[in-house]
Amino acid sequence: MATDSNHGMHDHLSNPEVRYERQDLGARNILYFFAVLLIVGVIIHFVVYGVYGAMEHVVAKMDVEPNPLKPVEAPPRAGVLQNTPMVRMQKFPEPRLQSDDITDMRLMLWKESQILNPGEPWQDASGAVHISIDQAMKQIAQKGLPVRKPGTPGAAVAWQSNAGNPDAPPILQP
Repeated sequence: MATDSNHGMHDHLSNPEVRYERQDLGARNILYFFAVLLIVGVIIHFVVYGVYGAMEHVVAKMDVEPNPLKPVEAPPRAGVLQNTPMVRMQKFPEPRLQSDDITDMRLMLWKESQILNPGEPWQDASGAVHISIDQAMKQIAQKGLPVRKPGTPGAAVAWQSNAGNPDAPPILQP
């Protein structure tokens, strides 16, 4: 019974210092925001389109007129399987990208083998004789490498080890 009397008292109590917003943002304000956003987006689109049109007009005025004596060339035709249809490969400057790297590598190796292993010895304009690597190795094996005589300027340096101390580095003697 006592609880029934207390329950009635709590209904009339209020705290005036604690408040909150009772009104929420309505759908009308959200629709106004999207309408303004759409209008501003359209205006910006036309401004950017106008700026690009003005830039093209300025560039067209600055472009020089072609020489009337220059022969007119027909534009290139696009091939069925061509990757870049509007490029003339005959007029495209060097160096070009590799289109067939395996064939290019085989061609380079063949050219190198022709230079390094000529069929017969030949002499170039400067007087140097070109022989194959195999022939050069056979000649060096037969004759040996050239050696300078001791005591001549630029003679090879001889190595001598330290007999007393095996851990010491070798001593150079001219």
